[in-house]
Amino acid sequence: MTDAQITNDLLALWQRQGHCIKLNISFGTILRSVKNRQDVRFSYGSNNSWFFDEPKLIQSTADLHQSVIQPLMAVDINEHIKTLVNQKQGSEWQVDMVTDMTCSVAVLNLFPAIGAPVELPNYILQNKSLHALTRDHNDALYDDYLCLFRCLALHRGHSLNNLAEPTKQFLFAWCAHKGILPNEFFGFELSQLQDVEDFFRVNIEVYEMSTFFELEMQRKNKYGFF
Repeated sequence: MTDAQITNDLLALWQRQGHCIKLNISFGTILRSVKNRQDVRFSYGSNNSWFFDEPKLIQSTADLHQSVIQPLMAVDINEHIKTLVNQKQGSEWQVDMVTDMTCSVAVLNLFPAIGAPVELPNYILQNKSLHALTRDHNDALYDDYLCLFRCLALHRGHSLNNLAEPTKQFLFAWCAHKGILPNEFFGFELSQLQDVEDFFRVNIEVYEMSTFFELEMQRKNKYGFF
């Protein structure tokens, strides 16, 4: 299990989330008896103690890097796991092999990433006064986090059939502004929208739809650029 594999797996896990999460990690091991070297057993990660003392709150890709990935990369994981196992299992067993990584994910009922793909009710999809922007010009469903950039492209005058290129340009501009790679972008949090407004000089108001299709304002524009 390499550092690159761990990083890619954690980024993929975060990309699948629609809400903020709390995350902790443990590693499964093969243990070998110190007294009898032929005696081996498997130990689940949860039996070996969690890597972090407390689960880490993840609200953005930056949180994932700073709170989880960087601390993992800062230590020799094999040696760290050996220490955890010795503390938990005692000195009679030694780590022979690290076999797997287990992620404990608690999904929090916080506002989901803005720009993530969502299912919209039919009355919105069928409203000719609105552009739902859930499908591209070939009728394929969008499965990325670029909805806000598509809205911005449409707002700036690009046609529905020609959103791909300006959307990509807005993505690259934002990533350069934040110092991240495009594949590290997984939507926006509410707290980031003021920065988005300042950077793109645009007004943004956010509403959340309840289970009963009622709209509740989550954020109101404070500046009025236009």
